[in-house]
This record gives sequence, structure tokens and C-alpha cells, in this order.
Amino acid sequence: MVRTEHQGVPVHSFPLLAGHSGLRHFVSGREGGVSEGSFASLNMGFHVGDKSFDVLQNRRILSEAIGVDIFRFTFANQCHTANIAVVDDNLRGRGAAELSTAIPYTDGLMTNIPGICLCVLVADCVPII
Repeated sequence: MVRTEHQGVPVHSFPLLAGHSGLRHFVSGREGGVSEGSFASLNMGFHVGDKSFDVLQNRRILSEAIGVDIFRFTFANQCHTANIAVVDDNLRGRGAAELSTAIPYTDGLMTNIPGICLCVLVADCVPII
């Protein structure tokens, strides 16, 4: 992985994926952010008990750092299923600003629509691209 910083926010990328034109990817970490206490980090998860306002601010920090509008972020409400959502314009932005709008009972996301930022949260699981 290659580590870079965008407006002080560290992100990582994979050299093999970087060679594919039209595919932009990144992995963010926990460095930075406004969350406090046991969540002191760039926490992206509404579902872990952090303050919703702080999570939204963290998402805005990341959004501005990578140059992607926060309402292009699309999240699922992940719950260890085998469900995969095909994200189209109707699903774009789901879960970006609140957990209640995330795509329900889904752990995988895919799209062929340019400009949609598929977001998968991981902690104790290994993501697969």
C-alpha cells in the first residue's frame, strides 16, 4: 500500500488498482478527526455509539480531503450477510449523513456508475475488492 496525505488526512491506496483508469480507490485510517473519548479518531461509524454529529464531521473531513462530495458516499448497514447491493443513482448517497438511510442488511456494494463512492466500514473483518 502507498500512504499519502490529503489536507492532513492520511489515506492509503493499492498500486495494482491505481493502474486502472477510471477507478479511484482509497483506504482511510483512524488518524485525525473530531471524535472524543474512546472514539478519539476519524471514526466513520454511526453504529458504534459515537456522537452522530462527530461522525458526520469526520465524514465531511474525509470528503473534503479526497475531493468527493459527501453525498456521493454510499454506505450499507453492514450486518455480516452475504447480501450485495448494486448501487445506482437511486441508491447514491444512502447512509452518507445518517445510519437510518444506509442500504439495509447489506455487506457488499458494487456499481458501474461513475462518481459514486462506495464506502465499506471494517474493523475486525477483512474487506475484499
